[in-house]
Amino acid sequence: MTLFDYGRRLYSLDTLDTRFTASSRPTLKQTVSDTRAQIDPAKPSTTAGGIGRIPGKDYATVSPSKWRNPEFFVYYFVILVAVPMMFKVTYDVSKPSHPNYSNYARLLSPGWIPGRKVDNSDNQYATFRDNLPYMFLLLLLHPLLRRLYDYVFPVQNQSSFPHAKTLQVSTAIPATQIAAADARLTKRVTFDLYFGVIFLCALHGFSAFKVLLLLSINFALATQLPYRYVPAATWIFNIGVLFANELCKGYPLAAVADLGLPWSVSTEISSGEAPQVNWGSLLDSYGGLVPRWEILFNFTVLRLISFNFDHYWSFGRLTGSPEEVR
Repeated sequence: MTLFDYGRRLYSLDTLDTRFTASSRPTLKQTVSDTRAQIDPAKPSTTAGGIGRIPGKDYATVSPSKWRNPEFFVYYFVILVAVPMMFKVTYDVSKPSHPNYSNYARLLSPGWIPGRKVDNSDNQYATFRDNLPYMFLLLLLHPLLRRLYDYVFPVQNQSSFPHAKTLQVSTAIPATQIAAADARLTKRVTFDLYFGVIFLCALHGFSAFKVLLLLSINFALATQLPYRYVPAATWIFNIGVLFANELCKGYPLAAVADLGLPWSVSTEISSGEAPQVNWGSLLDSYGGLVPRWEILFNFTVLRLISFNFDHYWSFGRLTGSPEEVR
């Protein structure tokens, strides 16, 4: 196996999430036509109408491709002209010879291109730019750790599942196959859970507990409230969190300690004085790679709303699949 082939395998859909390539509970049609190890919905079917054909689809009514349509050639021309111009204009504006360069030169800092400077004045974009090496490291480390976890904790042989005979499923689907699928899903979820918690702590330090608390409350709204109250409660809670995060500036623990927990410790400074610094300030100082967690949490709110409504709408479906469980 070449290095390129190993890289493709490392970042395959199955490595990212087995649910992308095979449902943890195969349908009757999938089980009859093939074994679970051969099922790969991510690949086009080769059984009906030739390679790449979708079974049951009437290709006689499908409109022809428009890639060679004159309209698309106009789009090609615009892209070929506009995209290079975007880079050229940005490059020209950032040159010291530009008339307006002196107006923003104080905001520039040395960049990764020799002889060029970058605008790192925006805190949010600076956080992204400064942590790019860590993100590339994470991109490499995450699938490697997943492979290692799968190697150290392999799924046991299907014939060794003690509870397989108790599963109430169709006779066309072997009970051991269902048990093995559930075991793979459980192992994948376990890895994602532990990795996610560790990553969250590295990203936001002690503020990770604030994020986990908000996630827990949102999950409780989706699963514990009566069915009819979930949509309204989801919107009210998440929109309220957006405003609260902004108004309270991420809920600094120093402010919480000053309000209800006055216990503090002393720190000495060079002048010989010993001002009181509460424990909240000490915890706030360990903010991780991205101390301003409330900024990135704006994107998380969208996912929280999506999760709650997915769970809400799933009650109206007669059938479901564990593949849809996030």
